[in-house]
Amino acid sequence: MPPEVNTPATEATNTPIGNVATTNDTVAPPKSESSGLSTGVLLLSGAAFIVGVFILGNIIVNTVSGVVSSWNLPVGSSHILSMLYSVAMAALTGIAGFFIANRLNMPLKEMLFGIFNPLQIPSYLKAGAIGAVALLVFNVVVTLFEGNTGISKVFVPPYQVMNIPTLLASLGFTVVLAPIAEEMLFRGALLSLVRNSSFSVKALMVAISSFGFMGYHVAGAFMSAFQTSTSAGDFNVFFATLTATMPMLVLYFLSGVMLCLITLKTQNIYASWVAHAIYNMAILYGANTFILNLLPH
Repeated sequence: MPPEVNTPATEATNTPIGNVATTNDTVAPPKSESSGLSTGVLLLSGAAFIVGVFILGNIIVNTVSGVVSSWNLPVGSSHILSMLYSVAMAALTGIAGFFIANRLNMPLKEMLFGIFNPLQIPSYLKAGAIGAVALLVFNVVVTLFEGNTGISKVFVPPYQVMNIPTLLASLGFTVVLAPIAEEMLFRGALLSLVRNSSFSVKALMVAISSFGFMGYHVAGAFMSAFQTSTSAGDFNVFFATLTATMPMLVLYFLSGVMLCLITLKTQNIYASWVAHAIYNMAILYGANTFILNLLPH
């Protein structure tokens, strides 16, 4: 799911494990079975991973946005910046992942993409297709809950309003770059940290990943509303934005959880990427609108 255009390292330290505690001993924090790191450090590392990539990605995009906007290209600058953001996210995830994988004695490819079994490709495709349908159902249910079905009566396919370069850029970003970058960060790197951990630790990392995934997609709207509210000295705009986007917050969080479950089930991001890509393509071409128009109003 592509983030707002305005939007785009972990530090892992060892916590020593003591021997069996006696009456006067302090019990050491529990450690992950896969990494030897304490559960707290793992979860904080996951959160820091998200925040670090977000901040650095934004710095990169904001630094070059002026230059990109000045180019006379047949593709809108927003599409170029969106693609650049995804590339930056993937690159930063890879760089941070390199150091973490080194610390965990894990191959970088395995950390970012998971464990790939070519014999399971049909299963990955099946899981991806089922996941895409689930994401589409979430979208339709949230839209119905919002009561905004009326705005979806007319859908204009992108190929009718975009020139060929812009359409290709939109497809490249929406279906390829954004899903790959987001799956590498939110599912690949984060869930690799807890691959062999207990159910409770995995559940906590899924929550962190899903909140981060949600935040990436609404950060632009919230930052814009906050700036507007600060300038006007009236935070009604910010709170109105928060209220208006509440259903979308739920949608992005549930979508993040679904993609995490697919990743944990398959032990890699290939199936979740398929689900993510199919869903984005479906939304881009109005599948949710089509379904909504079939429902009684």
